[in-house]
Amino acid sequence: MKDKIPEVKNIGKLPHYRFYKDGKMVKDFGGQFTDDFLKAAVNSIVVKTKPKTEGPEVITSDYHTPGQVLVVTKEDQYKTILSIPDVLIVVNMYDYEKISKEMVPVFSKYAEQYKNAIFCSIDVIACKGTIRACFGATRLPSFRFFKNGEKLKEWAGKEPEYLLSLLKQFIK
Repeated sequence: MKDKIPEVKNIGKLPHYRFYKDGKMVKDFGGQFTDDFLKAAVNSIVVKTKPKTEGPEVITSDYHTPGQVLVVTKEDQYKTILSIPDVLIVVNMYDYEKISKEMVPVFSKYAEQYKNAIFCSIDVIACKGTIRACFGATRLPSFRFFKNGEKLKEWAGKEPEYLLSLLKQFIK
């Protein structure tokens, strides 16, 4: 089909997903993903209305639905999210093809519990070349904690209890 349909060009990984709105592509990514990962991706693209919130601690933005993990695929999206003021940003850098995928459901569970923070996931292999921050992750999974654009902590490991203790430390 590459010869017949121009939009099929530049597909790196399969399956491949492209989202269009008003005839323009708004999102493009590929690879093997869990259902939760795909739901978060679709929500980050499709959900345009802000959800009803309960209390002042639930953070909303055009990029984020509280309780869900935001799938980050582009450098400008990553920078925009890190610039959101006065909210804890938790970034999970992982390689879904490798052992670090074990933490994906744990990370999603914590996102549901701590709706006053923004949880982001970056598959470093899928985003290779599109998010420069991926190259700084030497061990996977790697978790980074930011507030007001400043990195508070970085930790690499697969211990859910330690990740939880870090969340409790930074979410007050």
